[in-house]
Parts: sequence; structure tokens; C-alpha cells
Amino acid sequence: MIKNIALEVARLVKTEENTLIPEAAAAPVLQTKAIEELKTEDGTLYLMNWSAADCIKSLPKECLQCVICDPPFGLGEDTFDKHYAREKDGLVTKGYVTAPEGAAAYEAWCKTWIHELPRVLKPDGTVYIICAWNHLCDVELAIRSAPAPGLSVLNHCIWKYNFGVYTQKKFVSSHYHILRCGRGDLRSKVPAFYNRAFFNETERVAGEGNLQYRDMEDVFVIPKEFAQGEKKNVNKLPDALIHKLMNYSSKPGDLVADFFLGNFTTAYVARRGGRRFVGCELNPKTYALHAKAVSNIVFPTDVPHEKESTKPENAGQPLSEEERKKIVARFDALRTPGADKKSMTKKDAMLVLEKEFGRGHFSLVNLLKAAKR
Repeated sequence: MIKNIALEVARLVKTEENTLIPEAAAAPVLQTKAIEELKTEDGTLYLMNWSAADCIKSLPKECLQCVICDPPFGLGEDTFDKHYAREKDGLVTKGYVTAPEGAAAYEAWCKTWIHELPRVLKPDGTVYIICAWNHLCDVELAIRSAPAPGLSVLNHCIWKYNFGVYTQKKFVSSHYHILRCGRGDLRSKVPAFYNRAFFNETERVAGEGNLQYRDMEDVFVIPKEFAQGEKKNVNKLPDALIHKLMNYSSKPGDLVADFFLGNFTTAYVARRGGRRFVGCELNPKTYALHAKAVSNIVFPTDVPHEKESTKPENAGQPLSEEERKKIVARFDALRTPGADKKSMTKKDAMLVLEKEFGRGHFSLVNLLKAAKR
């Protein structure tokens, strides 16, 4: 049995099934530590039944490559069972810890853990914070006020899922926001980004265009997972969403973290993906349900990373005037009818130029356009 010890609770209200953080901005912090910790002998996993702020404070400086957090949204999630008719199936784990619903209180609560992140994040590390529209502003204010070296938002992504709560008096909410942040002002060093995590530069499917481009668009269309008949927390992020964020911002062997584990999705995905992992979950019942199962996953050491690049060898290199003339002359030769009175199509000629000169398609298009070809 896991024992949870509350050290300090500011005007804490406890119900039989849930622990609520008060809405008053003056007392937004639930400081709780548990005596339960789980470490693997090889140092690839470290889980705590602690609060987010306590967990982050316990970590050494500049140790995290990628942080993925899905904190409580301040929507009264402890009442969601009523909306989804899930109270009777007994599959939703009790003890969900909510966050303040008021704007000022939610911002103050976010500061208790967001302000701890710059210290533990590597200079090229990434933080992903998933939030709903109602407290998006409060999360951003907490990010902007983080102490030196600070945090900066690099991308504002949208996760579009497959269903929302039906309503007749307003538009149905069917998306969440994902803020991708780096350490500092990002002028000197940007977060690591592995753009060939899933596709290389030239992978295409008929009718769908360039797959790398499509996958890197900042609107993610990923269905929710239902996990029917399984024990679960109030909400569960899809494995595919976590896999996407993690693979674009870390490589096997890197240290990944999540300080609101919930269903432990990030922990499961990270461990199966060969990432070392550290994280915490405040709800002792959820922690007990998943911690041991995550530690039982055999840590893989042969996980592939990025795909090989198919980028032309001279892409990005400046073009000399001599090379410009050679490319134009070669293009004209390819397009000039031969003895059979046939000429190469412009499309085929471009493919030849790309291969012979090691240049990207659009750089050649622009060069030939300037030469009025």
C-alpha cells in the first residue's frame, strides 16, 4: 500500500473521492510529498508519488531534454464522470486532483511548477504544455514570467481530436492547445528538433503531397483513445500524440519527463521508445495502478532514430555564377529536340538537374524562372 503524506495544505478542502485545490489566488498551492519512489537499477526510470513542484525541485540542473505536461485544466475535471455517464462502470480511478478554476488562481498555481522548469531544462531542451482554451492565457502568463533563463513559446500547436462534449448553446470544443517552449529567448540557441523523426525530405504519397511537410504542420488530427473496459484516469492522451511530440524533440537515451502523469501515457511511450524517464503523479491510486507496470517494461537499447536524409548534397549552398550558367545550359540542352525530334519534358529535365547538380527542386525552379526558362 502506498502512503501519501501531506506536509502543508493551504486551506485545503478534501472530499470523499477527490482532493480539491481552493480557487482563492492567495492559496493556490497544494504541497504534498509521498514517501513512495520507484527507481530502476539501470537508472532509466524514476517515478514519484509527489506534486509537480516538489518533483521538479528535486532534479539536478539542466538534466531534461524533453518535458511533456498535461496538467489539470481547471475545468472541474473531478465532475466529468457525470457528463460521460462513467460513474457506474467503476473503471475511472478515484482521487483526481483538480486545479483552481479562477484565472488568477490558475495562473498562480501554474507558476509553482512552470517557474521551476528553466533550471532543469537543457539549453536545447523542449517543453510541451497541453492546455484547454479557458486557461490558455494564464498558462502563457506563467511562461512569460518564468525566472532567468526563462522560457519562450516557439510553436502554438492545435490538437484536433475526434469528438467533443455536445452542446446546443455554443460551438463544440474539439481541440486542445499545445505550447512548444524552449529555454531562454531562443535567439542564441533553439530547441533540438528532429525533422526526420517520421519522414524524410522526399517521401510522398499520391494525392497527399510531401509527407514530412504534412506531418510537421502545427495542427495535429489525432483521434482520442477510448480504452473500453480498462482502468483509467479522468482523461487519457493518445499514445500517438505523445509519440509525435517525444520523437520530434528527443532521441533514444535522452531524459524525458512528465509531472502530471495521470494515465502514465508519457511514461509508457517514453520507456518503450528507449528514453530515460522521470515523472510524478500526485494521486496515490493512479500511481499505484501504473508505476510498477511501467517499471516492468524491458528498456530497449536498439530503437531507431531519424530516417536517413534524402536532401540534395548541395542544398543550401550558395550558387556561383558559373554554376548558374551550367544549369541553364544543361536545362536548354535537355529541352532541345534530338534526332528523333523529341525533347525531354520540363518535369523530367528538372529531375535530371536535381540529381546532376545536387540541388533542391525549388532552388532550381527559382534559378530557371530568373533566367526566363
